[in-house]
Amino acid sequence: MLVEIDAASKETIGDQIAAQIRGHLVSGRLRTGDRLSSARDLARSLQISFHTVPRGYQTLATEGLIELRRGRGAIVIREIDPGRARLEALAREFAQLSRSLGTGREDALALDACRLRLGLPPTLGTAADVRTERHAQHRDPRGHGGGHRPGRAARTAPRGSAPPDRRRR
Repeated sequence: MLVEIDAASKETIGDQIAAQIRGHLVSGRLRTGDRLSSARDLARSLQISFHTVPRGYQTLATEGLIELRRGRGAIVIREIDPGRARLEALAREFAQLSRSLGTGREDALALDACRLRLGLPPTLGTAADVRTERHAQHRDPRGHGGGHRPGRAARTAPRGSAPPDRRRR
């Protein structure tokens, strides 16, 4: 498979891989049933981290274009109609623009509703976004991580020892 990486691109390498495979599906170079290169082989040929390729493949799997099977690799399960590909590209571009402008939760859900009506997978307003939003709400306003309650000791006493005020005298 012919995939080229542009190091100067602002797009992540995983997204570049997904976009190029999408392009091969639109052009007809890849058809339903075709097997994609293994993540290891593609990473080796592109001289990138092995963990980057599965990110691109996972994006395509989420879109319903390929099926990932552990030990068997990735197989094309759906081809893309050129008109639909253009529509999906515009929806992705709109989602990225919305994120960069800091849209609210309501806008994200409205976008997802439109995508679902078109038969496309949601991009914003997913469970992961909700978790991230909840995590951001619980962050310390001073920017010190999340999850720790103010006033709580960071360390606990060694096992079997009682706090100083409860020790037997």
